Amino acid sequence: MSEVSEFVSRIKAAGRRLLVCEKEPDFSAFENTVFVMEIQEETGVAGGRAGGMGSRRVVQVVAYKTTPHSAQKLFESSDLSVLSLFEIPYHATAMDVILQDGSTVVSSGVVDQDLVNEYLRVTKLI
Repeated sequence: MSEVSEFVSRIKAAGRRLLVCEKEPDFSAFENTVFVMEIQEETGVAGGRAGGMGSRRVVQVVAYKTTPHSAQKLFESSDLSVLSLFEIPYHATAMDVILQDGSTVVSSGVVDQDLVNEYLRVTKLI
């Protein structure tokens, strides 16, 4: 499986995912750095809003550097001690994601260059 196919499959996979993107998530138009966070929700979670019971935790993080024709995996981890270093962006919202082939999916996420830079610093410490 090519890295672009792997990237697209990861974005389209069933389950809760959060995307943390350096730029708007139009992967067909320009370079971007994106962290794909797989989230496990425990019962009673109210969308991560204050007052909700339960908890959300990151169970996997994968980072990619994308261009309109490629996706290079930069980082991947499911190690709990590593995952604890990644702050979940609770301000994430639903957003349209344009994939390299021009198709569109909706995913939860945030465009936050500062947070992407913080995550990149974390990956260099590991």
